[in-house]
Amino acid sequence: MSDPAPDQPTQTEANTTVSNADQDPTEQQDFFDQNFYTVSVKTPNGAEIKLQISTADNVQDIKQLLLESKEICYITSYVLLYNGTEINNFADLKDLEGLQEGSVFTMVEAPYSQFCSRNHVRKLRDILSNTTEKAFSVLSTLTNQLEKDGQATREAKANTKQNTQPPKQTAQKKGRKGRKARKNKKQPKQAPAVVESKTLYSLDDDSDESLSSFFPPQKSKVLCVYSISYSGWNPPPGYRQCKGDLSYLVVRTLENKTFHITSATNGFFVNCSNEAVFNPEPANNSFLSHSLVGVLEKLSPLFKTNFKLLLEDYFVSHPFEVIPVLHDELNLPWLDSGAQHTHDLNRTQVFLSGEEIFQYPHQLRDWNAEFQSCKELPKETLPERIFRDRALIKITNEFVVGATAGAMAIINGAVLPINPTDPPPARLYIQNNIFFSQALNGRFLFDEGKLGAYKIAGNDLKGVAAYNIMDISGIHTVLTVLVNCRGTRFVAQSIIPGILHQTNTDCIRYGSIDHGKNLVFDEEFHQVMLKAAKILHVPEHTIEDESGSKIKLCCAVGTKGVQGTDGRKYVLDLDCVAVRDPNFTENYAQLRLELYDIFTEWKKHHHVLKYKSQYEKLARREQQKNEEKLTEGESKPAGELDATNEEKSEEDPIPEFVSPSFNPNAYDLKHVKLVGEDNEVAEAKSQVEELGKFLVDYVIPMMANEIVGNLACPSDSVTLSTFFHSHGVNLRYIGSVVKLLKSEKPFVKDLMVREMIVRTTKHILHEYMQSLREGQISEGISHFLNCFVRGAFMRNYNNPNGAVEDHVPEAFDLLPHKLWEMIEENMNSQFHYELKKEEFQAADYILPAVRLLCQMTGISISAKNYDFYAHQPFATDDIRGVFPVVKMPHPVNSDAQDLIEGGKKLLMEGRVDVAFELLTEAIQIFHQTHGPLHPNTAQCYSHLALVLNHVGDCTQALIHQSKAIIILERTKGLDYYETALEYGNLGLFYHQAQHSAIAFGFLKRSLYLSTLIGGKNHPDNAATLTNMAAILQDNNEFNKAIEYYTRGIASFEYHHGSKHQNIAVAQHNIALCYAHLKNYRAAAQYERRSFDFFNELHGEKDPRTTSAAALVKQFTEKAAESDKGLMIQQKSTVNTTTRATDDNIGSLPIRDIMKYINNNERSKVRSFRQK
Repeated sequence: MSDPAPDQPTQTEANTTVSNADQDPTEQQDFFDQNFYTVSVKTPNGAEIKLQISTADNVQDIKQLLLESKEICYITSYVLLYNGTEINNFADLKDLEGLQEGSVFTMVEAPYSQFCSRNHVRKLRDILSNTTEKAFSVLSTLTNQLEKDGQATREAKANTKQNTQPPKQTAQKKGRKGRKARKNKKQPKQAPAVVESKTLYSLDDDSDESLSSFFPPQKSKVLCVYSISYSGWNPPPGYRQCKGDLSYLVVRTLENKTFHITSATNGFFVNCSNEAVFNPEPANNSFLSHSLVGVLEKLSPLFKTNFKLLLEDYFVSHPFEVIPVLHDELNLPWLDSGAQHTHDLNRTQVFLSGEEIFQYPHQLRDWNAEFQSCKELPKETLPERIFRDRALIKITNEFVVGATAGAMAIINGAVLPINPTDPPPARLYIQNNIFFSQALNGRFLFDEGKLGAYKIAGNDLKGVAAYNIMDISGIHTVLTVLVNCRGTRFVAQSIIPGILHQTNTDCIRYGSIDHGKNLVFDEEFHQVMLKAAKILHVPEHTIEDESGSKIKLCCAVGTKGVQGTDGRKYVLDLDCVAVRDPNFTENYAQLRLELYDIFTEWKKHHHVLKYKSQYEKLARREQQKNEEKLTEGESKPAGELDATNEEKSEEDPIPEFVSPSFNPNAYDLKHVKLVGEDNEVAEAKSQVEELGKFLVDYVIPMMANEIVGNLACPSDSVTLSTFFHSHGVNLRYIGSVVKLLKSEKPFVKDLMVREMIVRTTKHILHEYMQSLREGQISEGISHFLNCFVRGAFMRNYNNPNGAVEDHVPEAFDLLPHKLWEMIEENMNSQFHYELKKEEFQAADYILPAVRLLCQMTGISISAKNYDFYAHQPFATDDIRGVFPVVKMPHPVNSDAQDLIEGGKKLLMEGRVDVAFELLTEAIQIFHQTHGPLHPNTAQCYSHLALVLNHVGDCTQALIHQSKAIIILERTKGLDYYETALEYGNLGLFYHQAQHSAIAFGFLKRSLYLSTLIGGKNHPDNAATLTNMAAILQDNNEFNKAIEYYTRGIASFEYHHGSKHQNIAVAQHNIALCYAHLKNYRAAAQYERRSFDFFNELHGEKDPRTTSAAALVKQFTEKAAESDKGLMIQQKSTVNTTTRATDDNIGSLPIRDIMKYINNNERSKVRSFRQK
């Protein structure tokens, strides 16, 4: 890290540099100058809760904090009083007069409504179920386990130390009894000095990729009540509703007693009903209470006892582990923990009500009106942008939830199509005011069949995301989400008002009416589209349709401009926002928009180089002009100065740089044609071809050089996609990069080959799953996975007698060799790469390949150890279900993102204090827009942890790092690549905090996850192994440290070759370990290797070289002294008069032992001859 610059900017200056250009620094600073207070809340049960709030919060934020409090988590119906006055539930805290440090709020129980009563019962049942959220984190459980194991290890060490004290010297008895007694006394000395903990200090090579270790051991649930269900007497009759009855419950306690309880407006009480008689009157012991918990505590002593234990277990987790996650499926839960299915009447009632299928059964939301209203909110100031982003993110997340539920309802047959007479692939659906269509070639509009429809739907989502990022006033997009489940891709869109009740000619005002055959034009629409075209590098051009009409366009022919009945202008069918890829023949193959910017910068750079001399002259003139202003500005008239400069500037005019433009209609127009001069049409096509040539000849070789030069090292599918997309390259060019790598960087090459195999197999599996009937899912998927695994191993077998047998019975018209023949064929067509027979090493990478395939296709399997060498490793019961894979345009908060980038840049420059301020401000914005559980928030916490650890605040560093891991585990998954990385950082922080046992456990978790993601050759494993070895070395576990250092060196050599600085450092540490073990000869050998590297790389005068040389000399001298002492000891042993006996034969040198054996043999021979 570089030294801090002497002229560090203030916080306001830093904000100005990283924020938008039109942002007022004073206004932004005023926003972040919020007041933070600690207030008290008096609860109805007498408890007083302390809360930390800010003036940016509202009353709902306080209620959310109270809902997460152990004391009152089950209280749901109440109002808050401030200074004796009830406050609005949606009021901002900044509007409360007199709010200050120590202010007191009072909770007052409020009457129940029908909704509040059901919400109260649901909340209590959720607590009693004692289950974490579906997207859960294991950090707290793992931390507690490591703390217990560390304590056990310390106690074992203490006990062993006591048991291994040297015994007192006593006179030894001779004879057989004496030998037996001495033998027994030696046994305690042979016991190991340290009793190892299996969890912390052992690393079994066979368990590195064990799926059974993925989830921590599950705790036993605390049972408080057998069941709480709604009674068959519901709903209350009219005369009882008039008396305040809302619903009736049936409770079966642990004492095996059944009670009927009434939920009324004033609370809950026991009534006199039973299964046969309806008597809603209060019982003699009605136990009236405002909460259901109050009634149950009086009815059941076991409930009262167990409920307290349950709350202790429930709230031992971090608050971030309890807050609900909006999208459970986004973390791709491909492994199932195998939790036991329990009997639960509450779950049955939810199932019967259809609540899981119909998210909003009583109301239909106008998604489009809400979304467009949020987009039209003001965005001039930072608070306005935060409010607008929060509204947009909220409606987007809720739409994703509704779209996912709607797609699953369609798959389950719960939604009828609006065109039932059409073929199934062409059917359309409307559910919860969301329009659903299938990305299938149902109307035969795509030449590429099902794959073409699948890809074009993805291109349309990218186009929607591009227009959302541009955020141009006057252009509106619809909410769009892709849901992939059971092999089918559903496109979910919000409905434009009036589009379902108008003809095409009425609603379409711009672009194509009938899939590119006929076009319409609207000048007002065209002027708005020109704004987007300027950003997208699309030129204005003329198109002639089938009818001969010529119109101007600045978008693709297939794009539609729709005028809604609300007066807004919408753009649809944005699947051709970017130009077609000239290097591929498929119509759906398009270049990426990121490539536009890279190509533009490249052209601009060459333009500057071409006119370098003129630019240098211009710079000198500007400098001269400034000097003249300073020296002659007062004496010479300003007009004369300007005239002189104009004359000088006209001498060598520099052509203005013109940004290149790319016409999406330059290629393969079916029903229309591009109008213009022949050279103009040819130029439009040549520009696209030049862009494709630039991609192949410049960008892709540059990517290969970055990989070879260790400037980039993708480690999994996510980082590989990010690496390609950041360079503007589609993943279809993976094969081109693999060919350029040749034999270099074997891990990255294997990763890319594996990526191509899995992406090809994904489309085969999608089509395969569409053919499966409802009851064949488990059997069909397990058979497909068995064919995939078996076929992968078959390709690695070299059988001299012929082809390798499948050993998998044919089912669903699929066999291993047939599947891999399809993979080879489709991989060649999709990636232009021919897969070699032994190119995919199944023994090393079959588990990462299966993991990625399950994540991409939404398959959940059991978390257990699989024997992949078996012919059929997967059974039907191993398939635990299918889950939807959701694709959505993620809303971006530009202000917070700029703060993060600025904080990271300042952190790299060593300006820690300013970086800390920027990251803290970014967290505040993310908390208000996305909420605490968001990957960007985790990124901020992680960087803050690095800053805090850098300044020595280990406690806060651990807290922030733990938050980052919890957020990543719940939003991205337990085995996300950043999760593995952050576990490694957490282990290092614990090690610096002197918690070696916990640190080792977290590093082992990081190693386990990295191995699961990318195999044993994962590039992060080398650093993790050396860090684990350093912890062992600090704890005097030198033999184990040497083992880990050796594995780390092997990993470094695999990725970087034998000449790498980390290898030399590891060899130096191994030398130190051998020195502590008194093995100076081996220490000198390893230190010599380290010296040779430093001497070759840095020279003999480098401090590292001189230090290594001194250690080599020291270890060599020590080794010589040790050898000399050993020779003296051996010589003295030879000259000793001690007679060799059975008792001391094991402690003598080898030659004395042999002499003793030979003498015994000779004595036996002599005795035999005498006889």
